[in-house]
Amino acid sequence: MASVFPGVDEIPADAADRIRFLHMATFGASRESAIDIFGIKAKSWRHQWINRQFNTPNTTDHAENVADIEVYFKPGLQWPSSLAGGLYHPAGSKIHTVRSLWKSFIEAEDQLRKRVTASLLSIFSLNQQFDSIGSRKNSFFSAGFANMIEANAFGNYRDILLGVSKSPAMGGYLTFAGNQKAAYDSEGNPTQLPDENYAREVLQLFSIGLFELKTNGQPKTDAEGNPIETYSQEDILNLARVFTGWNYPDGRIDVIANEPLVLDESQHSPEEKRFLGGVIPENTPGAQTLEMAIDIIFNHPNVGPFVSKQLIQRLVMSNPSPDYIEAVAAKFNNNGSGVRGDMKAVIRRILTHPEAQDSTNLPGNQVFSGGKLREPMMRLTAIARAMGTKSTEAFFPIGKHPASLQGLGQAPMMPPSIFHFFRPGYAPAGSAISDLGEVAPEFQISSGAAIPSGINFINDAIYDLELLLDTELQPMIDLAPNAVDLVDYLCLLLTGDAISASDRAAIAEVVGNISINPNDEEQDLKRRMRGALRLIAAHPNFLVQY
Repeated sequence: MASVFPGVDEIPADAADRIRFLHMATFGASRESAIDIFGIKAKSWRHQWINRQFNTPNTTDHAENVADIEVYFKPGLQWPSSLAGGLYHPAGSKIHTVRSLWKSFIEAEDQLRKRVTASLLSIFSLNQQFDSIGSRKNSFFSAGFANMIEANAFGNYRDILLGVSKSPAMGGYLTFAGNQKAAYDSEGNPTQLPDENYAREVLQLFSIGLFELKTNGQPKTDAEGNPIETYSQEDILNLARVFTGWNYPDGRIDVIANEPLVLDESQHSPEEKRFLGGVIPENTPGAQTLEMAIDIIFNHPNVGPFVSKQLIQRLVMSNPSPDYIEAVAAKFNNNGSGVRGDMKAVIRRILTHPEAQDSTNLPGNQVFSGGKLREPMMRLTAIARAMGTKSTEAFFPIGKHPASLQGLGQAPMMPPSIFHFFRPGYAPAGSAISDLGEVAPEFQISSGAAIPSGINFINDAIYDLELLLDTELQPMIDLAPNAVDLVDYLCLLLTGDAISASDRAAIAEVVGNISINPNDEEQDLKRRMRGALRLIAAHPNFLVQY
């Protein structure tokens, strides 16, 4: 099989571990990425690969891509495929940002940054919701939001919190853009209060959660054994005053896509703000108030374990142990140089922790409890990357597909609500998972009807990717005369050899039964390739990321 990976003299003995690592740190193993990681000789290959990714520049500008897409899309444009999801969309459509994200997730070289970006977008779960804000095209503001998250994915979590809190897209979605200070009648009674929406969500979903946590992610309890709430309604009332006076920037939308909200000091609440044990004195200027508020939130002891657990769940496994969470949270709290919130330190600890590396904890092991259900969009990206899919345009012609019973059931930045597609603590009711007290977040969008719908969608997508985009199929076609070699190659690339020898043999038998007519050899070899891809993509050990 080494011939499939040019430049690799010998496939390393731990090749399966390296591929499984790529499935945690990227959107799926491509042949190109396999060649890259197989070529690292050092025992510390994980660290070396991570260092390379930290040094790979971010070349994606979603706002520029959206501008290019708006020029490309014309009335009457149609693509005959379910993958593309119909077609023409008017200027400003939110789908334009989605298509830019699909391209970056599948094709970009800085895969680790993109994978962390997708994880952060599941926490800062912006639903683009509308195509425009007034006369403003929301596609540019949402592209600017994605740019801000990507720019800070290897930065500091405090900067992400601040960026989100000044984002026009989030300001529109969570209604704090245009938020006004309190107004009072002649007797001092309030006639208008600041909008509390963002104050509530920034605490509950973006930073500290509902209940106090130990560093290992376990809940703290009071003397009677009850969980301790992290904030009160009084905290929310005070924090809401922080997010007053901020509004959309002026200017042409494509020019200001990456600009933050701007402050109208006359609409900022001058009152003192007390929340989470911190105090911001009255009459503090609005910009300074926001910085001080972010510091108070960011330094709450819950942020480390709250954020660390969710990032582990998005990248590695649904049920990390308390020791795993504590190890990552410790890096969040102090990167070793006294810096709190260092994303590089957090990401490295997540991907190199022993629980992420444990190759004995795989299917067939009776104590297996690792892994996670692969999200629908991660299934599509893994298949697309295995096929070497690329685009010469600024986008991939992949639609939004949010309806779980009609298509893939998931697309970037298209969640149904601020609570994302699934909750971190979700467990299917009445399941063995819930009986064990464990969780399986992705099962929230994996109903009995959605599973076959998703498999059918991938079946069609394998052909549509060939039809709509540039693909690198020749390595698979070269293997196809020998079905065993083809299936072994794809099992390695798509699952890290997580499919048993007996199942591989069964798949190879089916694929080998596709006859090859010498008069139509290339098409028959492609049929074998598609057949192998489809059978492996439907296998349970592909649907789960180990």
